[in-house]
Amino acid sequence: MGRAFAVADFHNLTFAGFFAWLLWIFVHIFYLIDFQNRVLVLIQWFWGYISFHRGARIIQPATDELTELPPGADE
Repeated sequence: MGRAFAVADFHNLTFAGFFAWLLWIFVHIFYLIDFQNRVLVLIQWFWGYISFHRGARIIQPATDELTELPPGADE
């Protein structure tokens, strides 16, 4: 999905473009657990939108975990 471009399809209703993109944001913010989380994510998304910066989205184990083999893995 690009900037302000999305497609939302609900049964008989189809939305596209900026409105569908806003609907996508609303639905994802709505399903967050806490009000503080909602505000934080909204601020982070807003900042990312206006600054064109994308945060790191890679989850990696620590380097120590990469070098250690679990018991029995070397057999």
